[in-house]
Amino acid sequence: MRVLCLVLLLSSCGGAVSADEPLIPAFTDHPAKIIYLDEEGHRALETDYTQGEFFEDGLARVCNERCGYIDTDGEQRFGFDFDWIGYRSEGYISYCKNSKCGFLDLQGKVVIPPEFEDVQNYSEGLAAAKKNGLWGFIDKKGNWSISPRYGSVLPFSENRASVQDPKPPHLFGIIDTRGRVVLKFKHQKIFPFSGGQARFFHWDRFGYLNLSGTMELPASLEWAQDPVSGLSYFVHENTQGFRLGADTVLSLGCPGGSDFSAQEPVVALVQNCQSGLFQYIDGKGKVWKGGYEEATRFRNGFALARKKGEKHFLLINAKGKEYPVEGIRPAW
Repeated sequence: MRVLCLVLLLSSCGGAVSADEPLIPAFTDHPAKIIYLDEEGHRALETDYTQGEFFEDGLARVCNERCGYIDTDGEQRFGFDFDWIGYRSEGYISYCKNSKCGFLDLQGKVVIPPEFEDVQNYSEGLAAAKKNGLWGFIDKKGNWSISPRYGSVLPFSENRASVQDPKPPHLFGIIDTRGRVVLKFKHQKIFPFSGGQARFFHWDRFGYLNLSGTMELPASLEWAQDPVSGLSYFVHENTQGFRLGADTVLSLGCPGGSDFSAQEPVVALVQNCQSGLFQYIDGKGKVWKGGYEEATRFRNGFALARKKGEKHFLLINAKGKEYPVEGIRPAW
């Protein structure tokens, strides 16, 4: 799909947009197409794609009917002729063609031929791959490090991966990167580890496991999210807030919370119980910024938010500086 135009705008102080500045996806109001902003909210690139991710290493994944990667000039680089193309992970990009999947490098060259039924992103040097209906893990040369024997798997995190027994009742356990069993098949679902803990699901409730597979908190919560930056959002009976394993470290007066950011600024998006407006809080519950009628979580150090009564969104950076941007809507 051809890019409509590249617009380099001047900032209010007269400087040109730098080619190495981060490019941030947003939607135009009419029609709903992806544009990219520079770090001060200027329109840096306009496209005719309907989906788009952040630029990293000079590349961004974009989609219409098919997905592929473009460069900062908006030129198509690779991927648009594949059945499917995934996301960057440890210098590799997953892709599928003619019902077989493999990996590319960041230049779009095939580094692992498409010989698998499905693949997942690389994590800790290993990628999940499916062969003959079962999942295992391959190394960066495409060789089996853990042979395919699981019904489904999640990526490795903190030397642990959640794996599912292919036989009924299809419960999940935990293995390490050498394939050794840390926890036998026991729970209905186990999610990735973060900060030494993993969320798990069993009989309609959530809890948390430690790296040995022992329950830090039994499955007792109606809702819980994965730990991020050490804290995880939860809902239990008439309470909600953030936990560190079994301990509640921050309570919220009303529902509606997001994960904390995994990078600066380490804040979470919550609602003010009195006003109903959104605000960002730090790990101690202190308001970092607030008063927004609409707001996104921070991604790659940026968020988009709209003040009450205002028409236009603001681009907020990791230091809390706000830049007004006309005619756009959040793309995440």
